[in-house]
Amino acid sequence: MRRFPRIAVAVAVTTLGSFTTASAVPYILTAEQDFSAQAPESSFSLDFFDQGGLRDSTISSTSFGMEIDFDAGSAKFTNYSQQIGSILLPNSTGADVETGPITVSIIPGSEPGRLVDNGDGTFDFETEDIYEITFTNDLSAYGFPGQSVELPSVSTGTITVEELRGNVLEGTASMRWEDESVMLDPSTTDINNPILLPFHYRCDIYTVFQAVVVPEPASIVLLAFGATVVLRRRS
Repeated sequence: MRRFPRIAVAVAVTTLGSFTTASAVPYILTAEQDFSAQAPESSFSLDFFDQGGLRDSTISSTSFGMEIDFDAGSAKFTNYSQQIGSILLPNSTGADVETGPITVSIIPGSEPGRLVDNGDGTFDFETEDIYEITFTNDLSAYGFPGQSVELPSVSTGTITVEELRGNVLEGTASMRWEDESVMLDPSTTDINNPILLPFHYRCDIYTVFQAVVVPEPASIVLLAFGATVVLRRRS
């Protein structure tokens, strides 16, 4: 599998000293796609090499959650939701085929990946996840069962901490997930002798995030009790 360089966003960090003292507990990071003028455009692409070339589309929305443990050096996605525009798939039997709008999520159950402190307020992470890609249109001619396909991918990226306010971190997170796979060439007439269409898939994402300390179990109970008391007072 071919590797690509990690994407990094270099930002000056003025609160690194304070952050270091608060980093020994896990954080829950919540990220949303960065649509600011200075952020690169997030994109998704399929490269069919000499059998169709590069096909890409813009990403209209991305959000994900990640549990990051700076002390243990680990990172793990807790959720992932993404909306991508339609992409044209090459069709050896005629006109290209539209996928229709694409929805992406992560199949739960992955093991935590690694998180590396670069010493300058940035942290590189790498995880291995299974992404579920759901198409709007019928792509059974390409061998996809139903309208969804699961694609294993290596996700690499950089978390940049820009500000620490109490137990809240703010910053940017850029990432890329990618790998290679094959789909059925629509010209296949004998399923026992399939004609395969290899492709490389790649998704580049730029987000802003806020991260908060994971509550202790006792704190969660107290929060739930407090919410119950408030609800009773209101009723």
